[in-house]
Amino acid sequence: MTGGRDPKGWRRLRDHLSLPLFRNAYFLILSSGVGSVLGFPFWAIAAHLYSTRIVGLAVAAVSAMMLISGIGQLGMASIFARYLPVAGARTRRFIVSTYLGTGALTLALGLLAAWTSHLWSPPLRFLGADAGWFVLFAAATVTWTIFTLQDSVMTGLHETRWVPVENAVFAVAKLVLVVVFANVAHSAGIFLAWIVPGMFLIFPVNLAIFTRFLPRRAKSTPPAEPAWTSVEMRKLIGGNYVGSLSAFVATLLLPVLAANEVGASAAGYFYVPWTIMLGVVLVAANMSTSLSVETALGESELREHTRNAIAAILGILTPAVLVIFVFAAQILSLFGPEYERHGTWLLRILIIGTFPEALTLVGLSLARLRHDGRLVAIAQIEFAVITLGLSALLLPRIGIIAAGIALLIALFVEAGLMTPTLAHALTRVSPSAPDPPARPADEAGAIADG
Repeated sequence: MTGGRDPKGWRRLRDHLSLPLFRNAYFLILSSGVGSVLGFPFWAIAAHLYSTRIVGLAVAAVSAMMLISGIGQLGMASIFARYLPVAGARTRRFIVSTYLGTGALTLALGLLAAWTSHLWSPPLRFLGADAGWFVLFAAATVTWTIFTLQDSVMTGLHETRWVPVENAVFAVAKLVLVVVFANVAHSAGIFLAWIVPGMFLIFPVNLAIFTRFLPRRAKSTPPAEPAWTSVEMRKLIGGNYVGSLSAFVATLLLPVLAANEVGASAAGYFYVPWTIMLGVVLVAANMSTSLSVETALGESELREHTRNAIAAILGILTPAVLVIFVFAAQILSLFGPEYERHGTWLLRILIIGTFPEALTLVGLSLARLRHDGRLVAIAQIEFAVITLGLSALLLPRIGIIAAGIALLIALFVEAGLMTPTLAHALTRVSPSAPDPPARPADEAGAIADG
């Protein structure tokens, strides 16, 4: 510093972080980064302390639990980001009713999945045959549902700074418990280490949500009736669930499809580039979530927020994509020469796809702002159909690179579907007058009823 004044670069950074759009997005990106960084040593430690068989069964059980939870969450994470910032007096009821509804659904699905495990996964048949595992697996699906949704609740209430704190505690607790349980509950140790921290964290986190965050939000936000009808909200929830479920299933099935069509080894060569791409896409996903929260408060700054979000995403993605594209071979060589030989061009193709995917994620946030559940559903169904359909057609003919080509085509088509929504937001003239008043109370649907 000179003359007691901050450098211009520091002032610009401070001004940049003072904007909720960026500040909240970076908290979410930090949270994702913490989970990714600490997730690697968890599995490395598990591989050293547990047998290969137990590690494989734990991976399968955790994946099944997360799949069932994802189905039972009804896509409400993005719905929370859309409606919680403007829910007003109905916020508490909205959160409680969502917790109860998704919790009951995932409990039923978890019990059903455990009971029928001998049918859909013979190696996991112990989930239904052993009473302890039966109860644990069902409880785990409910826990993971609430644990996941509470992050979206904190984000929607503008308490995003607590999300990376919570996930850091969760990640560190997993590392400790995977060591502890190796000696006291070896066969179930990895699964317990994964889920027990979440079981304990949902209580203090939700205590903070209902006793501190909600009252603080109520004081800072003037009461108002929602500016949408219950019909609009139900249409968005329905379309969003169908779309998000389609994309979710496609994301999970693509590695499985690769394994079925070209073999387990080739699927492994696909999975590493695929994971790298998904990690980079988290930047756009978190920025889009922040955009949903900020634009939910009103469309008066829609164009500015949208431009800022896209500029920030491209500012982070462009150098990252360039580095990964140029050094793809060197990156994959860290996993072994076979990964480098089979996956280099696949990684390059996949990493290019992060650009259309980023625009799509922003477009989906804007579509939710307009209650356009139909567009949300159509875009993500298209993604799933093209990705899985083209992959199934091309994988036997040209190998794992086919999955990358199919995914890239699907992402560009999906971004094309989002183009009118993006163009509308980017060219929209901000009104000089305040936003129009909300609909009268008798015309507006209560959130809890939606």
